Amino acid sequence: MLNMVDPKYLNKVFNALPTPGVVLLPDSPKFTVIDVNEAYLEITNIAREDFVGNGFFEALSSKPYFKAHLWKDLLQKAIIEKRTLQTPVFDYQVPIKGTFDFVVKQLVTSITPILDADNEIQFIIRSITDVTEMLAVKENEKAVSDNLARNEKFLEETQRVARIGSWEANLVNKVITWSDVVREIHEVDKDYFPYQDSAVHFYKEGKNRDLFQAAVNKVIEDGSGFDLELQIITAKGNERWIRLTGEAELKDGICTRIYGAIQDINENKINEEELLISRNRFESLIQTVDGIVWEADAETFEFSFISNQVINILGYTPQEWLGEPDFWANHIYPDDREEAVAYCQRSTQDCRNHTFDYRMMRSDGSLVWIKDVVSVINQNGKPALLRGIMMDISEGRRFVQLEHLERKVLELNSHKEIAIQDLLTEYLTGIEAIFPNMKCSILYVKNGHLYNWSSPSLPLDYVESIEGLAIGINTGSCGSAAFLKEPVIVSDIENDPRWIDYKDLALKFNLRACWSQPILDSEEDVIATFGIYYHEVKEPIDEELKVVEKSNAILKVILENRRSSEILEETFFLMNQGQELAHFGNWQWDIVNNVVSWSDTLYDIYGLTRSGFKATFEGYQEMLHPDDKMRVYQLIQSVLQTKKDIVFEERIIRPSGEIRNLKSWGRLKTDEKGNPLKMIGACLDITESRKTQEELLASESRLRSLVDAQTNYVVRLDLTGRYTYYNKKYQQDFGWFFADENLIGESCLDTTISEHHFRFLEVSDLCKQKPGKIYQVEIDKIRNGGGIISTLWDFICLADSNGKSSEIQCTGLDVTDRKKTEDALKLSNERYELVNKATNDAIYDWNLNTDHIAWGDGYRRLFGYEVTGERYPVEKWSSNVHQDDLDAVTHNLNKALEDKTQQNWWAEYRYRKLDGTYAFTQEKGFIVRNSGLEAVRMIGVLRDITERKQTQIKLLRKSKFLAAIAEVNNSLLQFNDWSEALDKSFGIVGLAVIADRVYYFENYTDTSSGQKFASQKFEWNAGTFDSQIDNPRLQNVPHDTLANLMNPLNENKPFNAIISQLPDSDFKIDLLQQDIKSILILPVFVKNKFYGYLGFDDCRQERSWDEDEISFLKTITVNLAKVIESQEADKALLAAFEEKNKTLESIQDGFFAVNENWTVTYWNKEAEKLLDIKREEIVNHNFWDIYNQVIPSKFYYQYNKALKENTPVRFEEYFAPLDRWFEVSAFPATAGLTVYFKNITERKFAEEKLKELYQELEINLKILAISNAELEQFAYVASHDLQEPLRMVTSFLTLLEKKYGESLDEKAKKYIFFAVDGAKRMRQIILDLLDFSRVGKSEEKLEEIDLNELIEEIILLYRKNIEEKNAGISFSALPALTTFKTPLRQIFQNLISNGLKYQPEGRIPHIHISSKDTGTHWEFAVMDNGIGIDEQYFDKIFIIFQRLHNKDEYSGTGMGLAITKKIVENLGGKIWLKSVEGKESTFYFSIAKQQPTTL
Repeated sequence: MLNMVDPKYLNKVFNALPTPGVVLLPDSPKFTVIDVNEAYLEITNIAREDFVGNGFFEALSSKPYFKAHLWKDLLQKAIIEKRTLQTPVFDYQVPIKGTFDFVVKQLVTSITPILDADNEIQFIIRSITDVTEMLAVKENEKAVSDNLARNEKFLEETQRVARIGSWEANLVNKVITWSDVVREIHEVDKDYFPYQDSAVHFYKEGKNRDLFQAAVNKVIEDGSGFDLELQIITAKGNERWIRLTGEAELKDGICTRIYGAIQDINENKINEEELLISRNRFESLIQTVDGIVWEADAETFEFSFISNQVINILGYTPQEWLGEPDFWANHIYPDDREEAVAYCQRSTQDCRNHTFDYRMMRSDGSLVWIKDVVSVINQNGKPALLRGIMMDISEGRRFVQLEHLERKVLELNSHKEIAIQDLLTEYLTGIEAIFPNMKCSILYVKNGHLYNWSSPSLPLDYVESIEGLAIGINTGSCGSAAFLKEPVIVSDIENDPRWIDYKDLALKFNLRACWSQPILDSEEDVIATFGIYYHEVKEPIDEELKVVEKSNAILKVILENRRSSEILEETFFLMNQGQELAHFGNWQWDIVNNVVSWSDTLYDIYGLTRSGFKATFEGYQEMLHPDDKMRVYQLIQSVLQTKKDIVFEERIIRPSGEIRNLKSWGRLKTDEKGNPLKMIGACLDITESRKTQEELLASESRLRSLVDAQTNYVVRLDLTGRYTYYNKKYQQDFGWFFADENLIGESCLDTTISEHHFRFLEVSDLCKQKPGKIYQVEIDKIRNGGGIISTLWDFICLADSNGKSSEIQCTGLDVTDRKKTEDALKLSNERYELVNKATNDAIYDWNLNTDHIAWGDGYRRLFGYEVTGERYPVEKWSSNVHQDDLDAVTHNLNKALEDKTQQNWWAEYRYRKLDGTYAFTQEKGFIVRNSGLEAVRMIGVLRDITERKQTQIKLLRKSKFLAAIAEVNNSLLQFNDWSEALDKSFGIVGLAVIADRVYYFENYTDTSSGQKFASQKFEWNAGTFDSQIDNPRLQNVPHDTLANLMNPLNENKPFNAIISQLPDSDFKIDLLQQDIKSILILPVFVKNKFYGYLGFDDCRQERSWDEDEISFLKTITVNLAKVIESQEADKALLAAFEEKNKTLESIQDGFFAVNENWTVTYWNKEAEKLLDIKREEIVNHNFWDIYNQVIPSKFYYQYNKALKENTPVRFEEYFAPLDRWFEVSAFPATAGLTVYFKNITERKFAEEKLKELYQELEINLKILAISNAELEQFAYVASHDLQEPLRMVTSFLTLLEKKYGESLDEKAKKYIFFAVDGAKRMRQIILDLLDFSRVGKSEEKLEEIDLNELIEEIILLYRKNIEEKNAGISFSALPALTTFKTPLRQIFQNLISNGLKYQPEGRIPHIHISSKDTGTHWEFAVMDNGIGIDEQYFDKIFIIFQRLHNKDEYSGTGMGLAITKKIVENLGGKIWLKSVEGKESTFYFSIAKQQPTTL
């Protein structure tokens, strides 16, 4: 019937077939094409006339997908075996109609031999099948299968790795089932089956066992689940932490089964404890580090940790720092910021640890010098973390600056032409620059007043207002310091008594603190004061005290140096003047050259002039008095021989004949060998003093007669204490001691008792040290006949003309009678003083007639008041008695005094001490009465009994506090809700500590912002002051606004304050508006978390809460915290039970539980869906009664195995009644079995399908391997065999043209040119194809390449082309890469070549190359100003043989960009472009920084 079909019709059918096909003759090896359908022509893009009649391989040889070797073998094999064969799957680019684009398809070619009646091959049909979608489906199914397998494996391994096992307790049949993991956790054998009561004994006795039993009882009682962390003792005796969860299965509201999981968390718990210990140690260590420890991300520089030292050093909290990503950079001083951040970034990129200094801004605006020591933590060769410590080096930095300033000032001080005021201003200005908050001042002291020397930053009006201020005890800081000769630190000018009369002057200019240091000279006299002012109340820190100390020392040096220089200048001037006035001249004799020089004064002494007399040794001798010449000459000769200094007197005769008396000094100067060089000396004209001395001798004779008539003693002693003179009175009383009563030359100690020898020696030494000063001393001397004579002496030492001590003059009195009287009085006083000193009491003697109380020294010791001789009336005593005690004390005293029968009086009262505090005292007095029995005196003692009284008070108060604690605890325990007990409890506490308000604030955190708030919840009020419970300002109070309060509370420390002493703030205003005078706030910590706080207000007095009160209130707070913690824990446990009860119903798996008798105790909703049986139909029924049809199945076997062997089982099984596959996990529980299952039917079908696909894929992989081998063979042929015929064609055509060129017409020459050109292009195509196939197959090794050098090489390569087109090629600084040089060169060559080639006529090419680091890659851009590319062809140009222009316009094969793209991708990058047609193009490509070792 087929023979009846018209062949033309068959041909139409063949052409219309969608499957591409071609009919071949079996004429191997040509395989002539006799027909081809339209689908084949379309897919190959070859014209029919190029196919039909030609050999198959000849028609397809130019196509890139051509696989001659493979296809020939298959055709030959088909001819031999006469059966259909297929090629492996191969990729093919199918052209899209109407465009230049292609779509990649996966194809398979079938070769089918057509046999004739004789079983011979008549035709061969070669058809193509598109398997793209089928392969995509297979790939997708494979991915699904792999994912399912991974998930299954993960599910199988997760529980064992996580050490999680299941358990079940069937309460109906009382069977407990454990999984294998649970047995492993309990360290029991695999065949171990726990019985009903055995499981509980594994739990550690005490709290853990009690919690377990309580949880089980509760789940049985109300069905609530539990989740506990407990300790067990394993069968091997090891302690282990587990996490135990449990849920209830209820039937008719009754719990029939409990099931859950047990997880081994022992390692986690140990790690948690070790981590906690480690963290505590680490945090403790961090707090001991004198610096800010920190950690930050190495890429973003965002901090993840900052230690609490940041509060002390910079004034910020860790929360503030970590809350702002760029906090560190933003708080670096602007002048240092750019350099510091850049340095840290560079060092981090280089993975280099580094240390650098910079300034940071404190929270108060001041600057801190920071030394940052940074460690770079690397991961995989890259910086991951930064850890470091910031140390405050401000003090060191400032002291370096200060030392530099001091050196500068000291250098300036050496230039005496600089005024002292300018020098001091330079120094103070320098200090203020180093310490910007300081305002410095130096005031000099003159005649007890202060005068400004330099105050560069103080207001001029202020400086003028204190000019000439008298120094005194309370005259500000500087006046007081100058007066006291000691530093005066005033931290608060407004409230310091030393500024009481001057504070308005300072406060007017906002001067709030002033520290002053007196500058003392070497004689301990005040030269000046160095003052430092602040615009804030401020106590000095150590650094500032050191600054003051250093500045004081340098100022002392400067001022003393200046003063010494001035004194030296004055002394030099005065010395010259003095020499003239005292007639004191000097001389010098150069012995070697015999040259003599005299001073002007010496010429005057000799009555000579320089012009009239030349000084020589011989001339000097001529002027000596004749009687003195030889003596003086011999003295001078002795000096030349002995080389000792001399002092002598001489006389000279002036030219006028006048004789002058001189006292001369001489000293010899020698060389190193002792040879005389010169003699120097001086002469003093003593002519006048000689005359005076002679007159004095005459006068002394007259005075001696007068002294002898005195009744006082008058003696003169030499410096050794021997008599040189004594008057008659002295001789009468003490001459008897010596022979002939002659005392001259005898020692004065002979007549002095031995005990007083030291007195004479001391006073005589003092006299000799300071001549002219009178010293008084008492000396007992020996009386004639026995006994002593007490004498009182005035000693004075006289000096000679040289100022040296010469003798001691003494005048004395006989004071024996007076001494006896004084000794008796002294003895009496000593006895009284001894009594005073022997007692700790204040002894007194009250004279009622004169109204004077005489106090003993104990009064000062006890109360601080100085005891003086001034009148002390009784009103002064009563003014110190406490007002609450005064009336009773004075009433009882007056009553006792008036009662004539009373001799004793006793009282206890409080007495004010000098410091304003009160002491409890006990007074006992004895009343002295006159003859009329009226009180005239009272003698008594005042005793301090404060310690005893305070002990009594403390004991009473502690008893009161203990009673209150007991009552509060009882109140808290009476209520289930602790908040209900607060009103009563607060009342008890408030009355115990006498508070006006007691209240409770509770903390909470805003979940959206993370900000913390506090709100008042309860208040007890004593009723005197307004309640604040409804005050809206006490609700939702942000913690941030209460930093002064919250900082100590967060550290679990109390806040105790007197409100008037708090710094001005909104917080202070709020407290004052509530009438609060003093406040105590204690934090409530629940589970180590700041939960809230208790507050106690005193609105009556400024009260400092004492330790007993704070301790009592802390106990109340701790007890409250324990109650809150206990009740909160109960609530959390209840919530956990409710939550776990929902878990089992929400899981995705089916779940059921049976007891040991196979009664179903639980059946979840998912089990209902999967097994199509309702819960009420199966719960409390026997499982095998319901599912008797599966008793012979794997389900029955595995479930029984799990229950009997007490081991978990996992299996997959087909359930025929529902036509479903299930994956089942069964776990032995305490009393039965728990089963988890899921429907895996779809997965099973997918697995079967995947198996089929996998088998098919293995076949295709083998075919693909053959195809790859053929491709490699093709590359070999292309590089060798195909090029040789082309070379021959080109050569012979060229020879033909040369030999017969003259015989050929133009048309023939044109044909030859076309043929040669085509052969050359064909050869280039083959070479490009070869390059394309070789991409990624290089054996080249990695090397470091400097791209700048590489581009220079390429520019040199294209130099001729560049010069012809006058082109310009530029490039930015390019990096050095570690990669493969040849491929990289080819990329840049292709892009630069294209930039030069594709240019419009007449345009000068400009090409620019740049690079950018993107982190993992280097990104390059090659920009040219060429013809540009339409956006629709951006993808097409990277496909092989795709050209946008014909070869006449621009040469090339269309392979360059395809090769470039393949190279870039092999180097781990990608290539793309941006272009504007007609203007420019920029090709971008990236290269991975991490390259493979080989391509």
